[in-house]
Amino acid sequence: MKARSLWIALSVAAASLGVEGCHGAGAAAAASGRAVESRDSAGVTLTTVSGAPAAVPRWRLTGPSVTLDGSGKGGAPYFQMVNDALWLDDGRIVVADAQASQLYLFDSTGVYLRSFGGQGNGPDEFRWVATVSITAGDTIAVYDGRQQSLKLFDPDAGFVRSVRIPAAGEMSPPIGAWPLGPGRIVRYAESAEDWVRAKGSFPQRWPNTATVDLLAADGEPVGRASTFDGEYAVVVTLSDGRPAESREPFSPRPVVSVGPRGVLFGTGASFELTELDSTFTPRLELRWPGFGRPIDAAEIAEVRAVFLGDAPTAGKRQYVDAILSKDLLPKTRPALGSAFVDGEGRIWAGSFEPWLPRPPVNREATWYVIDPARGSVARLDLPEAGRAHLSAVRGDRALVVTLDSLDVPSVGVYGIETTAARSGG
Repeated sequence: MKARSLWIALSVAAASLGVEGCHGAGAAAAASGRAVESRDSAGVTLTTVSGAPAAVPRWRLTGPSVTLDGSGKGGAPYFQMVNDALWLDDGRIVVADAQASQLYLFDSTGVYLRSFGGQGNGPDEFRWVATVSITAGDTIAVYDGRQQSLKLFDPDAGFVRSVRIPAAGEMSPPIGAWPLGPGRIVRYAESAEDWVRAKGSFPQRWPNTATVDLLAADGEPVGRASTFDGEYAVVVTLSDGRPAESREPFSPRPVVSVGPRGVLFGTGASFELTELDSTFTPRLELRWPGFGRPIDAAEIAEVRAVFLGDAPTAGKRQYVDAILSKDLLPKTRPALGSAFVDGEGRIWAGSFEPWLPRPPVNREATWYVIDPARGSVARLDLPEAGRAHLSAVRGDRALVVTLDSLDVPSVGVYGIETTAARSGG
């Protein structure tokens, strides 16, 4: 079914902010012209953020206190392409390296312990590490996008079992899969690439549909799904006249995250997110109506230069002109590139960055943290803008994956210094 919008338009005046009362952080928010208001509607928390993004308080990272540099020292692994780093409940850190097809386990001080997986088609091996999550009992869940299997590992005993995740109807093979509570699995997929049927003039936009649905423990659907706009492609004409599909650098990218509270998703085009609980019932709707801004000429020129490279040919120029055609670019810059909910119920939303055909790819330079329960919003800028990724947050600590000048990744444990901490409040 279509993801039903439970949003009710809220006209929020700063003076009406009542979540934190009339003093402290609530009063400061009102004075600065920004506000976060939540209200309950039939069991769904409807939350809106008003005011300009530039007006929110800035948090910052301190440290790192621990660094996993992936240099191979002392028998530790060499990192190749780290796509995730997550905490276990006891403080140990799991690092997922997609290119090495490995999971690496470190203790809380950064000492390397062991690895899981490896390149291959075996039940405990990976062809492509797509998504990684930590479930109840510190079970590590990895979705292999090429084997279309969700693989579960115990951090001490190793491989537990594998579940085949089938494609859904007309959808392409699943992009991600995560356990959701006992006996349930969330599957995320987009519509099949049938752009070969495109007709008419080129270039043209080719939209896709994204779906998250609920599966049983054996991978069988249980009939609960939410559908929303997916990433769109551009169909161009090759030099020989044949149509071909290309990824659009400024296309909105769907946001999907699964954690202990449930499923968080959105189209990414605007600052709108929906959270479902473990039964796929809507729990929260979040919007920030004033967040969007136009794509500026400097951004387009930067992306164009990266795609053209040092030796642009006529054919490459034609291709880049097509994918950056003003008729195909979105009206405003997409709002979101990533999002997740931490253990305290705070929503972390990462800024959209254009897709580029080289690292860093999709690295969110700025993150916004919205706490519906406290009516607060803040901004966190990552170090090495565009070359760092916020992978996990626990309380006042963050796991950040960073690329150095040679595109070698490392993982750092940073402290999060809030506005209150800096002001002594």
